[in-house]
Amino acid sequence: MLSNIAESKEEIQSRARGLLDQLTNAEKLFTPCELLSRVLQDPTMTVAGGCEAISCTVERFKVIHNGKKFDDLWTKMTEQAKILELEEPKL
Repeated sequence: MLSNIAESKEEIQSRARGLLDQLTNAEKLFTPCELLSRVLQDPTMTVAGGCEAISCTVERFKVIHNGKKFDDLWTKMTEQAKILELEEPKL
């Protein structure tokens, strides 16, 4: 009985760590998008400023794009886009 509880705690901790990793990775992707959205919606933003903000965001994603985790995430996103009949994502 006690060994089952101990194993259960370890499993919960492992799942929690995995969830935290996923949330951290998601934050790396969503934070730049949220910032870009705010910038583009600013009524004082110029077209040139908007283009610069987009370029900066793309550059941030290129920095993130250097690892296996990103490649795995990109594959999942592409697969989901096909399933949902959405336009395939592009960098």
